[in-house]
Parts: sequence; structure tokens; C-alpha cells
Amino acid sequence: MDRKDDGTVSGAARPYAVVAVSVDRPAESFAPSGAVSMPPRRSRSAPSAPPGDPASRLLAALDAKGSAIGLVEAPRPATARRSTRRAVGRKSASAAAGAGTIELHLVDRDGVLTWQTEAPVARAKASPRRGARIADAGRTIATRTFEEVAPDAVHAALQTLDTSFTPRRGLRRLAKGKLIAAPAGPFTGRTLLVIHGTFSNADNVVEDLQATDHGRDLLARAEAHYDRVLCFDHPTLAQGPLLNAIELNRLFAGSTHTVDIVCHSRGGLVTRWWLETLTGGRSGLSRAVLVGSPVAGTSLAAGPRIRGGIDAMTSLGSAVAATGQVLGLAAPFLAAPVGLLRILLSMVGTASRVPIPDALMAGIPGLFAQSRIGNNSELRVLRGGPRPTAVEYFPVTANFEPTAVGWRFWRAFRRSTAADLVADVVFDGANDLVVDTDSMVDFGTASGFRPAGRLDFGTSETNHHCAYFRDPQTSAFIRASLRIP
Repeated sequence: MDRKDDGTVSGAARPYAVVAVSVDRPAESFAPSGAVSMPPRRSRSAPSAPPGDPASRLLAALDAKGSAIGLVEAPRPATARRSTRRAVGRKSASAAAGAGTIELHLVDRDGVLTWQTEAPVARAKASPRRGARIADAGRTIATRTFEEVAPDAVHAALQTLDTSFTPRRGLRRLAKGKLIAAPAGPFTGRTLLVIHGTFSNADNVVEDLQATDHGRDLLARAEAHYDRVLCFDHPTLAQGPLLNAIELNRLFAGSTHTVDIVCHSRGGLVTRWWLETLTGGRSGLSRAVLVGSPVAGTSLAAGPRIRGGIDAMTSLGSAVAATGQVLGLAAPFLAAPVGLLRILLSMVGTASRVPIPDALMAGIPGLFAQSRIGNNSELRVLRGGPRPTAVEYFPVTANFEPTAVGWRFWRAFRRSTAADLVADVVFDGANDLVVDTDSMVDFGTASGFRPAGRLDFGTSETNHHCAYFRDPQTSAFIRASLRIP
């Protein structure tokens, strides 16, 4: 991968407005190598996934989180569950006061994993008219019961969820490939800063990089090149990216160092707020590689689409787990989506599949700040600012369209390929299963600001939102963009 004087990365590939890159099939495929088989028979009474089921790792992670995601009951016998099924989907008087429970069924519908408040009911098959599709009611894989969140306890529930997935806060330092406590600032010299995304933490990012030879080499070279490599752990649900950036600014108060950044997903918004509006504690030019970042927001976090987004994240986490590889950035998607759904259902006041209003999404500031909607005032302020100075951005983007068995669920969440009644449409076009592809490069400034370079994987079978760091071209692009020898 050669770097030109204009900051682009060269290679034989399809042209793009910012930069063209060569994308060959990665040596390390992050898609399942074998078929993901589901028993064809549907059952309303299956209490949990069989040992070989690809959802079993998801359920194990969910059960391990326990009270952090509000789980209050282990799987019950089928007879017990049937006896209470009439109460599912409506709240009792005690539930309205926050003392009730919410029963959710993990259902497989044509390969899409979805959390439903009603167990699927087998239907007699009618003879369809020519060309018509019969919607799959699905089969229940498992059932779990969650504590309902009281109206005055939503923020506390978000903080608990944040603590569960991001237990540490503040700065940590990478030393010989391991994260240790960071010394207190102020800092001088050169710093590389790593910023994680939603539900995540610095350990997940480092684990992803440590899982490959090229990732370990990148970390070793970064430690040798910079005076320090720091990672910023921060809450991602109870706080929005702007508050995260303010806290980062305080941690760097009084510093005079030059800072380069590698960030994933929502970390790109934290990066932009800090570099473009706060800038405290840094000097000189900063370069930032934004990996799958929703700089113009993501459709997945929009209120009307969040239910489908939760299903997409659940299916993604299960599919990655089925590969048997190190989970890394995908680890939070095993349990975090249902933890979030439990809070949303408590807020909306009903267990039906009605769209979540934007006003209620605003109660989850870390997600609402990423919503790709016209009334997202936080994004409008960020995107409408003056042309950034002393900053160069280098996005990494992809459009994920796998063909491997076990990954075909992606089609259910895109408008152009969605199967009727199987899942809620989340994206109108190209995406990496979490962020719209065009949003990753739409900086929105009136001054015509454009990224300094871009690694675009185009339509890819392997590069989804949690797999970018597994591709050797990402490591090479980070080195080239940040001038790491």
C-alpha cells in the first residue's frame, strides 16, 4: 500500500471521489466457515438453545450479565411459560409503577434473530398465490424474563448498562501490548489516542488488534513511534459524545502534545467534538482514522428503526460468535441489544412493536446523539460548524453484503432486499450492518471539508462493523495515514 503526496492510498480498485483502494479477499475471513444449521421444526416451548446452536454463545453471554441487563429469571419449563403467556404484551397495575416484568422470546425467523414479546404461533400453511411469500412466524430458541425499569429509574438503568460493558473510565496506557493505568497529565511529545464505540471499551479494541499478526505489529510499531499510546474509556449510553469529549478535554488539560487518533464507530463523534470544538491540551496537526464512524449519524439509532436495529445487532453478535473466533468488538452485541430493548420497552409503555418516538429516544442520550434524523440538533451543530483546522480525517468504510450461510440475515434489514414481514427495515441503502456507508464520509460542513484519505472496501463479504480491524489493509491504512514507520 503506497502513500501519495496528496494523502491518498493507491491500488487497483474501483474509483471513488476521495481515494481508490485495492481490496482483495482478506487472508483471514471473518465470515462463518461452515453452515449454520437450525432445526426446521418450530416450537413454542424450547426453553433454551441446544448446545450446538449458534445462539448458545449469545445466551451464555446474556445470562452471565444477569442483573446488569435486568435478567431476573432463568428459563422456565414450557408449562409454566404457557400459564403466564396471556400477560405478555400488557402491563399490570404493579408493572406500571415499575414493579413488573417483561418476558422476551429469542426467535429465529429465516435466519434473523429477533427478541419478541410474543412467542411465535405455528400457522397452517395456505396455498399462496403465484409470486406471493408466506411470512415465517419463526421458532422460539429461548425465553428470558427481565425486570421492568421504573419511570424514574431509566437513567440509573442506563448507567448500570454502561458500567457493565465499560467498567473502567478515563485513560489507560498501552505498554508492551497490554493496557495498564495511565500516568496523570499534562502530556508533552506525541500521543496516539484510541477511542472505542457504543457498548464497547478499550479492551475490546485492543483484543481485536491483538487477534492478528498485522494488528500486533501495528500496536508494536505505534508504541515505538509515539511517546505514549492511550485509550479512552467512557460511557456510551447515559452520556452523549459531546459530554465524552468534554471529559477527554479535562483529562488532557494543560498538555501541549500532538495527538493522532484511531477511533471506532461512535468514537468518531467523540473525536470530532474534541478536535473541532474543544481542542484543549493539543498542539500542531492531528490526524484521525475513523473506522466505521457515523459522522452523519446512523439509521440504526433512529427511533422508528431502533427495534430493527436491535435485531440486526443481535443477529450480528450471534453470527460472529458462531465463527468461534475472538469476539473483540463484537462481544457487546451478544447481550447489550436486549439490555437496551428492556429499557426501551419500559419507557414506551407497551410491549407491542410500535415505533419508538424520537422524544423517548432522547432519553438515551448516547444513542440519540447518533440518530440519523433531521431533528438531531447535536449533529446539526457539529456538522454545521466552520471548516476544521489543524485536523486531517481518514475514514474506513464498507458495504457489507455476505453470501456465506449464516450471514444472509443482512438482507432483511435493507430496504432494497428486505424480505416481507421478516424484520424491520433499518437501512435505505449501503451499510456495514451498524452504520450507513454514506454517513461515514458525510462531514456536512458548509465549507466543503473533505477527508484527507479514505480506505473504502466497497461491497465486501467480510468487512462488517466489527471486522474492520481484522483486515490487514486496515492496519496498513492506519500506518500510512498516521505516518507510522
